[in-house]
Amino acid sequence: MRKENPKIKKQRLQAAQDAINDILLKEGYRIIKELKYGPRFLLAEVTKRNQRALLKVCLFTNTLDKRTNLKFSREILFLKFLARSKYRFLKKSVPKIYASGLVPRTWYIREYWPGKTQNVEGGDIRFKPSFFNKDNLDWVFKFFSALQSIKKKELPAELRKLLHRSYNFNRQLWRYLEPHFELIEGYLRQPGVTQQFRRTIKEYIPAYNRATQVLSHQEPYSAHFIKNDGGFTLIDWENINWVNPVHDPVALWMRAYDHPAWQHQLYLKFKRHYRNLRQFDELWIIETFTQSCFNIVSYYFHHDTEDLQGLAMFSEKKIKEILSHKPETLF
Repeated sequence: MRKENPKIKKQRLQAAQDAINDILLKEGYRIIKELKYGPRFLLAEVTKRNQRALLKVCLFTNTLDKRTNLKFSREILFLKFLARSKYRFLKKSVPKIYASGLVPRTWYIREYWPGKTQNVEGGDIRFKPSFFNKDNLDWVFKFFSALQSIKKKELPAELRKLLHRSYNFNRQLWRYLEPHFELIEGYLRQPGVTQQFRRTIKEYIPAYNRATQVLSHQEPYSAHFIKNDGGFTLIDWENINWVNPVHDPVALWMRAYDHPAWQHQLYLKFKRHYRNLRQFDELWIIETFTQSCFNIVSYYFHHDTEDLQGLAMFSEKKIKEILSHKPETLF
């Protein structure tokens, strides 16, 4: 979002407040608790006739903050698609949209889930140890394999045009990783190791670029899983997009770093599911390597290094294993 002088910004925020008041009046809700205000959006708990819900509104219009409006639009359109779809397990595992709008600023009122999130209190990286059991493993596999089964042609045209396929590693990821190589070298305490990075990435790029593209939540993080009677509700779908089929499984696998047996079973479930994907292991390796690099970069910028420390240490271990050509230890 481009910078504005304080006076204009104040005017923009007043316009946003006026829009919020209009939404509440039209839909018959009132705010009972403001959860987040700014810099990009308002998130508030609202109620109507004892029905609790969440209101999320972009503070700036699409002409000023295209990125946030795009993200919210994807979330709205995907959740509305699921609500009308044949995917019963998925639709009961995501929140329902009660009301929404896409222009000039994106907003929605959605179902409120009062259950417990699966993050360790005070953080958003670590999962509660109780998450890593067989029932939850089965739920994770069932949910993400169902999500990945959705075909492009099933999606509404309005949503399809907002989703992008990431076929090329160099264009999609390398340009984000390369500027941070010096920082990663420092964390690994291995000066000059970026030359090995280049060789390793070059070795696995073909598997990445040829991979099937599937729908991905992209952020299956602990704070996004809310426990309910039948399993979980997975929230925050604003980053849904097309990626390779191991992206979400690897993200969960890495966060189970203290639970190697659970990790191994998760890997096996998806490997059996994609038994016809010849380069499954190569894809798992390059995805692990890429996410590990981003995890270490995040460690330097995250507000809570204690929450991220375990994941960063696990990521360091995986990078070194891959660079030393011992990928069999990954699984």
